Amino acid sequence: MKFSLFPKNTSRNGETIMMSYEHALKQAGETTVHNDMDADVAIIWSILFQGKMKPNKEIWEHYRRQNKPVIVLEVGGIKRNITWRAGINGITGDAYHGPINNPQDRFDSFELILEPWVNKPDGKIIICGQHDDSAQWKMYNNSSVAHWIYDTVVSWRAYDQRSTFMIRPHPRNRFHWADLGSPDHLGYTALADPKKISGTYDDFNFPDLLKDARLVINYNSNPAIEAVLKGIPVMTHESSRCWPVANPIGWTKEIRTPDRQQWANDLCYQEWTESEIRLGEPFRRIRSKLEELVK
Repeated sequence: MKFSLFPKNTSRNGETIMMSYEHALKQAGETTVHNDMDADVAIIWSILFQGKMKPNKEIWEHYRRQNKPVIVLEVGGIKRNITWRAGINGITGDAYHGPINNPQDRFDSFELILEPWVNKPDGKIIICGQHDDSAQWKMYNNSSVAHWIYDTVVSWRAYDQRSTFMIRPHPRNRFHWADLGSPDHLGYTALADPKKISGTYDDFNFPDLLKDARLVINYNSNPAIEAVLKGIPVMTHESSRCWPVANPIGWTKEIRTPDRQQWANDLCYQEWTESEIRLGEPFRRIRSKLEELVK
């Protein structure tokens, strides 16, 4: 197979990851080129088409129109900037990361802990926003993230007037009360200000919000993963990687808190360290699927 990488359209923290993936491809005997719009498979960094990654939108659409696979590399949700994702045609639960029903060995090696499900009737409901420019949002939504948040809270208020909502915007897609339509319809609601953790590349203070949470609502991005690991029940769209252990988005009396171990085992087989990427472990897991897709 012929793989085309687009390293110029990569975030600073992703440059070495993309080069490590290319090294693995060469070691596997595959052909690699750069910036070629006519290869069998494209490899891009992220589907957030903003800044340096903005040109990836044209690449993504060009290859998908031809029904050619696109490998998307992205920062992981298990150990941010330590583990990384490599999915076919996306980064959400709809993307293909390899076989499921995996053993527990990687979960143990990551030294992860599934904290007990919390039961805080008076805790806050946190709604985590996403980026309006991300394809993982636009694939399923025509409205803005702010409008979705507003509609979610208003529809909930038809059944529950007492719960407190905390709206947490994406750190690079912030909005103001005015963007939420008519805030007076939202009831007990606060707007959080994501704060960067000093000394990190791009970590923010989301764990602090989880301390007082009883539920997290997140469409299909990484905050839901962090919440589930911390034992906070989540509501997501079915495209979320947390969907196997999540609740549908919307008011309900019964919040599902299922067993999470198999979900966590499979999650750990979706994310890899840079050394594992260079050794070709994630590529081997999706190679046969790619061969099917490029026939």
